[in-house]
Amino acid sequence: GAIGTEPARQGQGHATALLATVLAVCDETAVGAYLEASRPDSARLYERVGFEHREHFDPKSTGLDGPDL
Repeated sequence: GAIGTEPARQGQGHATALLATVLAVCDETAVGAYLEASRPDSARLYERVGFEHREHFDPKSTGLDGPDL
């Protein structure tokens, strides 16, 4: 599902804390995870918590189901 941070709460570490908690559970249970960043700010956040940019997604394209995990 999608998550977001209220604009007034952005830049306070809330998204980083949420991602860290969810990613710890993924690590503990050996579950893969991927993210789709719709904005450059989101992409930078994801890189800070350990994700790496893999490919550029064109939202006008069709047939993309996401990366293999």
